[in-house]
Amino acid sequence: MVLKRLEDKGFVTPVTALRWSDKMDLLAVGNSKGELSLFRLTWQKVWTLPCPSATACPVADMSWRPDGRVIAVSYKSLTEIHLFDIDTAFTVHMLKLPSHPYYMQWIGLNDKIDSENCIDEKFLPPLPNLPKTIAPELKIYHEGRVELAKKVPADDPQLYLLAVAEAGELRFFNYALYPILVISIDEKRSVVKVALNQDTATVSCLLRSEESLDVWNFDCVDFFSAMPHVLKLTDPILKLFSCVEYVNSVIQVMVDNWEDVLGEIQMKLAKFSNDKSSSGSVGDEFLMTLVFGKPSAELLHFLVNDLTSKGCKNLRDSAANTFSLMCDLIEGHLFNGLRAMLFHLQTIYGVMKSRINEPQKAQSIYDCIKMTASVILKANEMLLVIENYRKHDFVCFFKWLYGVVLRLCDEPIPPEVSQMSQRELPVVAKFIKENLQEEVTYEETLDGRLRKAKFKIEKVGQYLTKEDLKVQYSAQNDWAELLRNHASLKECEFIFEPNRENSLRQLFVALQETIVSEFSHVSKYAISTVKSEICLQESPLISNYDLKMVKDTMFSCSVFDDSNAVLVTKVSSSNSEVVNSIAFKFEVSCQNSSKMTAVKVSQAVIYESSVCCALKGEGVNHLVVVDLQNQSLESLWRTSSCDSKKSFGSSIRQYRKINISELTSGTESEAKLVSFRASEVSRLNVSSARRLAAALYQSDRRICFFDLEAEEEDDDDDDAESSMEVSNVDNQ
Repeated sequence: MVLKRLEDKGFVTPVTALRWSDKMDLLAVGNSKGELSLFRLTWQKVWTLPCPSATACPVADMSWRPDGRVIAVSYKSLTEIHLFDIDTAFTVHMLKLPSHPYYMQWIGLNDKIDSENCIDEKFLPPLPNLPKTIAPELKIYHEGRVELAKKVPADDPQLYLLAVAEAGELRFFNYALYPILVISIDEKRSVVKVALNQDTATVSCLLRSEESLDVWNFDCVDFFSAMPHVLKLTDPILKLFSCVEYVNSVIQVMVDNWEDVLGEIQMKLAKFSNDKSSSGSVGDEFLMTLVFGKPSAELLHFLVNDLTSKGCKNLRDSAANTFSLMCDLIEGHLFNGLRAMLFHLQTIYGVMKSRINEPQKAQSIYDCIKMTASVILKANEMLLVIENYRKHDFVCFFKWLYGVVLRLCDEPIPPEVSQMSQRELPVVAKFIKENLQEEVTYEETLDGRLRKAKFKIEKVGQYLTKEDLKVQYSAQNDWAELLRNHASLKECEFIFEPNRENSLRQLFVALQETIVSEFSHVSKYAISTVKSEICLQESPLISNYDLKMVKDTMFSCSVFDDSNAVLVTKVSSSNSEVVNSIAFKFEVSCQNSSKMTAVKVSQAVIYESSVCCALKGEGVNHLVVVDLQNQSLESLWRTSSCDSKKSFGSSIRQYRKINISELTSGTESEAKLVSFRASEVSRLNVSSARRLAAALYQSDRRICFFDLEAEEEDDDDDDAESSMEVSNVDNQ
């Protein structure tokens, strides 16, 4: 097996991050504009996503979920992490954080969610998809199961945690949704790599400060011993989060559709109010028309020329369709989502209540249950208001108005419009009085005072605002009356009273915030004790570092600028108190001389049981892979006890020197090399599973692929391959 250079590609915009997928031959590339692109090994572009921020915000970091289905992306100056579905490029989830995350990494645990005990599959109907016609932007709810929109795999044997480092903390989020483990870190140190060992129940962190580079091992025995409890809560909590976002999307669709029809009505009425010269309100004009059967000259001009009979009919039909749509959304989607939330909350409540030592957490879940029940009752109240409003008030007003406009335009009047009963006229008058009385404000401009009229048709719309209800539902509520007359019912744990003052949107926003707040610590375990500490180097002159768990061994590597050397350490899980270390230096033979010249190490990463290094020579770059398990290196590994006061980098006196010239001629056995002409490599990313490497160079505007385990070819073919230059440039 040899190293082989593959194709390269140029970019117009500087690249700020690149990551290989371990499941597919896919490379994610982020640039300084915040754009995220996905490329195949042949440089075929799969998709490109723009920056989620209104202003250009460079991609800071990326991490692939171990199953390859989701990629997490962070951006500089943004405090949230975006999770994207690889197949569709849709946003699966957005993890909001209190501060900017400077590091993140997906970690897989060999623990499976207990899906056999998920009884919701037996009792809960699947949540219906949202129609594309009314929610075209919510693509994740168009097809497939809504409950799986978060891309939580039900058939995967692993549990996926997203490790996120912020100021003073390293938090592990279950499927990037809620934290289950928090490790306190000295604020003077920053996390650069994380590795987790289930066998020893240890989390290893590679930390950098101004003084040193260290590996801290944290004892997480309590967390791993509580893993059965965590797994028992994982399924209902993940489904609860999916339901919360689904319900939030349904309510937002209702808000958008109501604002469309409400905005059209308000725009026409506001224009008439601002243009008319007579005193009095718009409501007075319509009431005079209702009483005397003849509109004023200004109202006549508005009805005939601005509103028109066709416009009035379209407005009536549009409003009627919106009412019908909102009823369908409440009955078919909102109720189902809220009932599923209630079911999952009750499941979580049962689990938490069974834990005798956590009564406060159980009480907080019960508070969420009460709030969910209030939202359900408020949604039912809104449904009753819509049914009454569209069947009586709204229908009667537009029936009367449409007849007036047709009569003024001398157009034939349909029988169903012309037949207005005496009972309907008071309904029309009430509608005009309650909805067509404008609020007038004045704005100072260069041309003088500008009059602005605003109408509030809120009997239905008020339920979709973030304000208290201005017109409370006054119909007889048999349930509320029953609770008032039987005080003993209030003592029942799962009987809830309706909320009369708040709107539907108000109640749900409060519920959503409470759930996010409560579940940020419902299953969180805090760790602050350092089990052991390894100081790799006391000098701050460290340009590159990496840390990985390879089977039962932790490998770390770091590059020292002052010596152009690579220090590699390994700690076995069977004996974590013993540290083995080895240091490498790379040299090249000078022409016409026996002297050796040192070669600068640009980047170094751990690749399985090897270290992959990018070297900068004179006019040429080299990619070298050194096999750390090679027999010829065994005697060079130095064994030391784990002592926090010892610095392995500072105590280096002997290096394993590797001659690049001998690697080129094929005489070295523990390393392999490929050379290519380019500027210094600024980033190097390796996929251990796919045996691929990607090197970024040329002022962060060019990327080259390498096959780390290619089949050997003829020398002529190798020479032709090494001199190959691909001039394709991506314009992102």
